[in-house]
Amino acid sequence: MTKITCDICMDLMPLVKDGVASEYSENAVIKHISECKSCKKIYDEMYINNKSIIEDEDIPQAINIDKEAKKIEKKINTHLGMIIIFGIFFGLSLTASEEMFLNSFIMPIIGAFGYYLFRWKAAYIVPCIIVISNFIINGIGFLKRVEHLDISSMVMWGAIYSLFAIIGTIIAGLLHFGLRKE
Repeated sequence: MTKITCDICMDLMPLVKDGVASEYSENAVIKHISECKSCKKIYDEMYINNKSIIEDEDIPQAINIDKEAKKIEKKINTHLGMIIIFGIFFGLSLTASEEMFLNSFIMPIIGAFGYYLFRWKAAYIVPCIIVISNFIINGIGFLKRVEHLDISSMVMWGAIYSLFAIIGTIIAGLLHFGLRKE
C-alpha cells in the first residue's frame, strides 16, 4: 500500500466518514491517521459523533422553485398594476391637451397589460378603472378650479378610452390564444 500525504488524507476524510470511499482509500486514511497524530486530531475534531464541522447554515438549502416563481410573479403583477394605473392617469391627463391622440396608443397597451393581469376580466375591469380615474381626475380639477371636462365630455372620453382598452385586451387575448403552446 502506498503512503499518502496529509493533504490527500484531508481530502479523503469526508469520504471515509460518509462511507463512500473505496476500501483502498479507507485503508489508506486509517493507516495514515494511525501514524500521524496531527491528522488523527483533525479527524477526531472534525467528525465528533459523525457530524461535520460545517454548520447547517453553511449548507445551501434546497430552493423551492414554485415559491420563488410565485414571489417573482407577484412582483411582476404589482409592477404591471402600477403601470396600468400610471398609464391611465397619464392618458387621462392628456385629454385636454394637443397630445390627446396618444391615447389611441396608450389605452390599447393598458388593455393588453390588463389582459396579462386579469385575463378576459380585463375587458370590464380596465374600463371601470378608466371611468373611475376619469371622475377622480376631473373631480380634483373641479375642486382646484382648474380646467376640467363637463359631465357629457367626461362620459364620452371615458367611453372612447374604454373602447380602446377593450380593443387592446382583445388583441392581447387573441395573441395569447394564437401563440400558446399545445
